[in-house]
Amino acid sequence: MPSVVIIHAAEDALPARALGEKLRQIKLTPMIEAAPGAARQTAIGDAALAIVALVSALAQR
Repeated sequence: MPSVVIIHAAEDALPARALGEKLRQIKLTPMIEAAPGAARQTAIGDAALAIVALVSALAQR
């Protein structure tokens, strides 16, 4: 199960993956590429220690 869920727009996939790699280096388990749905909802509601939402100008275009 993920310890950190990273929510991001499709345009922010590269920064989200880079953040995920940094989290793995400190022994956390990120969920990055989860589509909206039951698995992500379960991770957010029951399993994750933290949720990170990436917000950028790219997503607003």
